[in-house]
Amino acid sequence: AIIGSTIWTFVKKKDRNYKDLNYWFWSYLRFYLAAQMLVYGLMKVFPLQMSTPTFSRLIQPFGDFSPMGLAWSYVGFSPGYEMFVGASEVIAGLLLLHRRTSLLGGIVSIIVMANVAAINFFFDVPVKIFSSILVVISIIVVSPQIRRLFQLMFGNKPVLPLPIFCPITTRKSKIAKELVKWTLVLSFIFYRINVSYESLYSDYGPFRAKTPLYGLYEIEKFKLNGEERPPLITDASRWRYIISEYPGRMTIYNMENDAKWIGAKVDSIKQDVELQIRSDTVNKHRFNYIKTDSTLIGKGTFRGDSIYFEAKRLYKKDFLLMNRGFNWVQEYPFNR
Repeated sequence: AIIGSTIWTFVKKKDRNYKDLNYWFWSYLRFYLAAQMLVYGLMKVFPLQMSTPTFSRLIQPFGDFSPMGLAWSYVGFSPGYEMFVGASEVIAGLLLLHRRTSLLGGIVSIIVMANVAAINFFFDVPVKIFSSILVVISIIVVSPQIRRLFQLMFGNKPVLPLPIFCPITTRKSKIAKELVKWTLVLSFIFYRINVSYESLYSDYGPFRAKTPLYGLYEIEKFKLNGEERPPLITDASRWRYIISEYPGRMTIYNMENDAKWIGAKVDSIKQDVELQIRSDTVNKHRFNYIKTDSTLIGKGTFRGDSIYFEAKRLYKKDFLLMNRGFNWVQEYPFNR
């Protein structure tokens, strides 16, 4: 900015009329802000940015959540709320695309982005500066009409329409500008909608295909090298949970609640699982399994030891957070 302003000072030493420059600068900020609102808004309208709490989240003690993890979980728990927030951002973005509605779009953007920035600051989300910049840009977009807003809302005074300046004056140029503008705008919107829609069904989207062993399994019986290990919370060698939620990986928790993310290839025909620890690309581990709707039994080897386990399957609906549901009428607060 310093280099650019220095060069501009010498180039425009005599001509200090910045009317055209202000128009293009304001237009650039308006479209940039609209693009950001549409990108992040569509990521929430198609609930992707904050996902529904995973099995790992559901068994994590509340006190072990990071501030950002807490914020992501409380928004992701309710797809309806996430879509509502996203729709607010999309509405602001669409209003910003036209000069006649840009004031309303800027006001909506200030409200929405101020809330986003507050979450980022107070829940330690690492986009504090970027969200603050979007708030500032929203204020700049509204700034040409701030005085008129105050006169109307607080001064109880009538205001005249704001003259709309445009450096493009000829009819052909205006038509060309509108064609180029709306071609780019509509292409961008349809592209982002398509990307968001396809992401719903990607490996990490909410509508992804379930893995063959999808679920949370709580180990009730565990044998290591033929010796049964009781469920002592000090036993780091005994497994406590197995989680299979995303393609190509499993999460194994020991009794100390330490998690290991392990690559996993599941063969549902052979009923076989091949495990590979990320830090060890040479050795592979394997166990055979027998699965029912409510149990999982496995037998094989892991890190040179023979293992055997019996586990019960837990569903998300087994957790109060996920099975409470919506209630129109409540005689008493259900706050637990």
